[in-house]
Amino acid sequence: MKKVILLTMDQFKKETLNNLAELGLVHIQNYNRSSLDLDLAQADKKQLEEAISALDTVKVSVTTVVEKAPLFGLDLAKTILKTQETIKKAKERVSLLEQEKSELVAWGNFKLSTWLALKEATGARLVQLTAIARTQLAQREDLALILTRPFSKSNVWVPAVLIPNKKNFDWTGLSLEYFNPSRDLQQIEECLEKEKKIIDDALTHLKEYNKYKLELDRSLQEQNYRVLFESVLASGRLVKGVAYWEGFIPVEGISTFKEATRLNGWAYALLEPNTQDNVPTQLKLNAFTKNASSQHVIIFMVLALGFTQIMLAHFWNFLWEIKEKQGIKSLAQLGWLMIYPIFVCLPWVSQALLLLIALMVWA
Repeated sequence: MKKVILLTMDQFKKETLNNLAELGLVHIQNYNRSSLDLDLAQADKKQLEEAISALDTVKVSVTTVVEKAPLFGLDLAKTILKTQETIKKAKERVSLLEQEKSELVAWGNFKLSTWLALKEATGARLVQLTAIARTQLAQREDLALILTRPFSKSNVWVPAVLIPNKKNFDWTGLSLEYFNPSRDLQQIEECLEKEKKIIDDALTHLKEYNKYKLELDRSLQEQNYRVLFESVLASGRLVKGVAYWEGFIPVEGISTFKEATRLNGWAYALLEPNTQDNVPTQLKLNAFTKNASSQHVIIFMVLALGFTQIMLAHFWNFLWEIKEKQGIKSLAQLGWLMIYPIFVCLPWVSQALLLLIALMVWA
């Protein structure tokens, strides 16, 4: 393995890492900085994971896996999560209906239309009536008391109807538990049946989506790469608008990497790994975004900040080559150092013209 330092202008760092990802050779360490794109990538990854978990909760007897899904990636995940949310809300409504049903049974089944008509005509109320409250209310002349069920040893309270002698009766002075039903048992059962059908239909859809789980797994794998990529992109250390990363490259991939640097205009340096570096033993496609810990950081001070990306790369690579050859040994070499990055970026016609002028001057 060789240690590689990759240098790019900040405005080109995303393009650089995209090209580097296609190369699939360099394993770049992640400094764990955050960015908006990284947050979005992590949120999308969470949705995919939750969608897969939702499918795992549904038992499927048929294990046929269909690769081609009607929806893909996040669209499929969002549809699954929406279906799961439908089930969750329907179950909550079922729970409330069951509670309402049990309360209505406890109060005693009665015809709702009759009760509502009585309430409208007289202002009557349903109450929980204890034995003590019954004794107290029996002495009042402004209220008529009707028990809907007799007292027994097992009943702490019984349902009762209180009918006031006037419609605008003041109930504030009575410490009683009131009950105000809005539907009867039959209506509650109809609502329960409707909600349970919603749950059954949604569960059927979830079971169908299990056929496309392979698509979700693929999307999650791609999303993992995206999260790692954005992590590396956000981790690029900046020196006055220039981003750089440290990483590792296998020796057999150096020639391919150098050709890519020539085509993309990357500035780079190859070093021997430091003893403190945690060098990866194997690199795979897209593995450049995997996290590698390193305590050794080399900071570059870039002099030619006004150069374009390719000019900057030529400048740095040429400077590194001179450094490897034990420094600058003549003024001519220094002059060539300053002219070279500009010269290589000129059109070939301009290069030929400059060479002709140089030959004429030399002659």
